Amino acid sequence: MGYLNSVTLVGRLGNDIVLKTTGNGHAVCELRICTQWKEDTEWTSCTAWRRDAEVAADFLKKGDQVCVEGRLRTRKWMGDDGVDKYKTEVVVNRLVLIGEKKQQEQKTRIPAFEPQAPARESIDAIPF
Repeated sequence: MGYLNSVTLVGRLGNDIVLKTTGNGHAVCELRICTQWKEDTEWTSCTAWRRDAEVAADFLKKGDQVCVEGRLRTRKWMGDDGVDKYKTEVVVNRLVLIGEKKQQEQKTRIPAFEPQAPARESIDAIPF
């Protein structure tokens, strides 16, 4: 029997993206994604690497809607107090930017009126 470790989340970012670089020169960033199920709100930590991290830093900010696909990973480390610490996160392998913002953040733009000269058709454009 095989195993499957796959996660897909669609939610809003809870923080602005801070792009970091590892010692090997790889881009990395953390995304905190807020999802909701009925009345419950869930915050999930996600880690994006390389190009996904760069795209997130360039185009996303707090409150933006995003879809991430990836796998679950639990990290373990020793804290400063000598106690083992654990963190479960989604390692992103696909990042999809969803362009729609919250209703209250959208601003209505009214285009300025600019009178246009009447269009003139060329003799070649007349279909006879």
